[in-house]
Amino acid sequence: MKPTMTTADIAALVGVTRRHATGQIVKRPGFPAPCINASQRLRAWPTKKVLAYFRGIGRTIEPASGTPEVRRLRLRRAPRLKS
Repeated sequence: MKPTMTTADIAALVGVTRRHATGQIVKRPGFPAPCINASQRLRAWPTKKVLAYFRGIGRTIEPASGTPEVRRLRLRRAPRLKS
């Protein structure tokens, strides 16, 4: 796994367009700050912090099925606990 994620990587992880990731996801409160911020097109975030953010908002991350290696991650909602 790469140490940093670009906007395109985040978009692929979540299953949205790069434009949506740039305009909505990375601007959410609590989303980690970029570790590289040269311009809007050249930004990168620490992979561990991005994955921790999604876990913190109730998303689980698991390897995509059907691949022997972890090449792509799939994002799913965490199951709700019954009271």
